[in-house]
Amino acid sequence: MSTTNLDTYISNIAGKVAIVTGAASGLGKKLSERLAEYNAQVLLVDINPSVSQVSQEINNHVSRNATSWIVCDLCSLQDIQKYLDHAIHIYGHYDIIVNNAGIANEQSLFSQPDSTELDRIIALNLRAPMEATRIAVQYFKATGRKGTVLNTASVGGLLPISIMESYGTTKAGLIFFTATCKSLAPLIRVNAVAPYFADTPLVANNRLVQSYPLVQQVGLMLPEKVIKAM
Repeated sequence: MSTTNLDTYISNIAGKVAIVTGAASGLGKKLSERLAEYNAQVLLVDINPSVSQVSQEINNHVSRNATSWIVCDLCSLQDIQKYLDHAIHIYGHYDIIVNNAGIANEQSLFSQPDSTELDRIIALNLRAPMEATRIAVQYFKATGRKGTVLNTASVGGLLPISIMESYGTTKAGLIFFTATCKSLAPLIRVNAVAPYFADTPLVANNRLVQSYPLVQQVGLMLPEKVIKAM
């Protein structure tokens, strides 16, 4: 029987330790489920305490203790170091970092009364994945382990959307940052996915996204299609 790309993918994932941020819902939750099904160990990271329940649900689904969890605010640099250290404490090492957590602006930048939302979007969507990647790269180099970093960007970082200036700019920056990491290969692979708007709580509950003409015309992308690319 010939080996398919999926077979190879599953065999490469089995036994690996992955960290997924933004894992309490949306793409992060579905990716965590898929990694657990493929016999990886997964640390779920989220600011929402419901991440503990998600972890238990996944463990029940795969009938093993495939996941653990930690509540962190990724706008805090200390919390980024905290969850990476936590993964080492629990599993002894980590192999995969998925910088998936992110937020979108609730109103146009030019309608906001101050820089509060802008500061948080930059901190979570751009600084957090860059900081996590910085720490992870140093860890992989120091230990000699092959590592993978996956950044969740967005079509908003490729196609300027006037009403989502802050979100799109951070995602464009994340795509640029990912490209600059090319020289780290083959020991460390840093990649990004830039999906169209997927049907997740972040998107479904955002009135700016829902008002975008393309979304009104073609709807939202199924999360499962995004997961296949991750």
